[in-house]
Amino acid sequence: MFVFVRETLAIVAVNRAACQLYGWTRDELLAMTIRELRTADEVPTLERALESERSHTKQTFTRMSRHVAKDGRWIDVDVEMSRIEFDGRPCVLALVVDLTEAETSLRRSLANFRALIERLPTGTIVHRDGRIIYVNPAAVRGLRYDSAAQLVGKPVLDFVHPDDHELIKSRFAQTAREGRAPAAESRLLRRDGTVAFVEAEAVILDFDGQPANVVIAHEVTERRELFARVATADRLLSMGTLAAGVAHEMNNPLAYLVSNLEILARDVPPEHAHLLADAREAADRVSSIVRDLHQLTRPTGDTLRPVDVVRILTSSIRMANNELRHRARLVTSYEPGLPRVAASSSRLGQVFLNMLVNAAHAIVEGRADTEEVRVRVTASPERDRVFVEIEDTGVGIPADILGRVFDPFFTTKPHGIGIGLGLAISHQIVQSIGGEISVTSTVGVGTTFRISLRAADPLAKITEPSIDVPALASALRILVIDDEVQVGRAVVALLSPEHDVLAVTRARAALDRLVMDDAFDVILCDLMMPEMNGMELYDHLPAHYRDKLVFVTGGAFTPQARTFLVGREYLEKPFSEDQLRSSIGRIVR
Repeated sequence: MFVFVRETLAIVAVNRAACQLYGWTRDELLAMTIRELRTADEVPTLERALESERSHTKQTFTRMSRHVAKDGRWIDVDVEMSRIEFDGRPCVLALVVDLTEAETSLRRSLANFRALIERLPTGTIVHRDGRIIYVNPAAVRGLRYDSAAQLVGKPVLDFVHPDDHELIKSRFAQTAREGRAPAAESRLLRRDGTVAFVEAEAVILDFDGQPANVVIAHEVTERRELFARVATADRLLSMGTLAAGVAHEMNNPLAYLVSNLEILARDVPPEHAHLLADAREAADRVSSIVRDLHQLTRPTGDTLRPVDVVRILTSSIRMANNELRHRARLVTSYEPGLPRVAASSSRLGQVFLNMLVNAAHAIVEGRADTEEVRVRVTASPERDRVFVEIEDTGVGIPADILGRVFDPFFTTKPHGIGIGLGLAISHQIVQSIGGEISVTSTVGVGTTFRISLRAADPLAKITEPSIDVPALASALRILVIDDEVQVGRAVVALLSPEHDVLAVTRARAALDRLVMDDAFDVILCDLMMPEMNGMELYDHLPAHYRDKLVFVTGGAFTPQARTFLVGREYLEKPFSEDQLRSSIGRIVR
């Protein structure tokens, strides 16, 4: 700070900071005029400024000047001068700011700011007049380029999805008009042709001394894909619920279709026997598909029990057949005498189905005559493990992503083919039952998934279950309760030659009859019916009838229904005549 006389320019007051800046003592400065602090070319400028200042009413004016220090250094300063009265004389107060120090500080701040942008994990792009003048490393990586030089100087729109050009142009205009554009989503084109979704906001800032558009872009591609996949998974869950309902509804007509075919088989002429055999085979195939669908729609909390791996594999192969038959030949190899494994048949079936469908999708369609999907089942020498291998001769999985195949939402399939949940769920299921799953693959050769399962009993061998069909006592009185008229009619036709069979369609009507009549030997009751279901009927039945019940179900899909059936005699639709007679025999023996 200086105070000098306006007319003579003699310095009459000075502070310590001025002494430090110029290098003179206070007494030396007070013996000088303000002219002596100026370079020769600055003195006329000062005098013109003071002369101009006298003709104006404003109290303060600022000038940038170059002053001379005691040691001869030039000092760039910013001087703010104001008219004041000092010791009764008109003087000028000069506040001097050292621009040399300010510029150094500014440069340091700019360097720190540039270093911060360079280290930011968020992509930053600076453009002026629509052309890129700077990109940080995060933006270079996000767009899949090797260096910033590959982007600088190019139009911004070259990296914008064509469908978003008008949107970006409107944001350019908004930024120019308002100084900023709030966050909005758009699509950028990566070097490899893929699309990156970004949420970007823009502001106008000085960059390298001139105004420029600074764009901060957060990539949201994975977030969008995650939301889309979760939505897809939610739709799949809904489809699973729908499939369970469809399976239930299909089981009812299948039940009387199968029963009626068995009745017709008694009297069909020999020359037409093959037609009936074809019809029964078709019904069996549909029944198997419905049973498989029913297995896959059961919840994950199934109780672990000894199950036959080959039987479950056969069921899964049948369901995957439509995917397999156009792409590859199926080759199976099952070691004889395999031990059972401890698992849930429905969950293990889901794992096998996922593996088989993945194997099919790894093979280009239309090569079924040359490509193969191989299924092998073996046991360990100790008989304590069972190994299931599903191998394809498909495209293979690159080594750099092989370790990620079990990650949720990771998929190597084209968009719209897979959502990346099948292998993750399979891995979780196998681990939950004490098993292990691994994968090996060679690009261009194929992939092998190997599942290791814990044996339920290393000494137990697989034996095919048989249906015990006892000789039933004659003239049993049997009550059939089913809201499907045709099911009741089919059961009557199957059993009426030897037994007295009555069919009703409403549980309440059956209950009224049973309260008055205690002469029925067996009650066949549908589990799920309108108005009153089988569980409610059971609660209202006279006690002596509860041990005479055989429940019939097209699918116990609720936890309450599954719990209710534990320890009770029941038949799953569709059922054969042998299965029906076997259940009745267990009730009356």
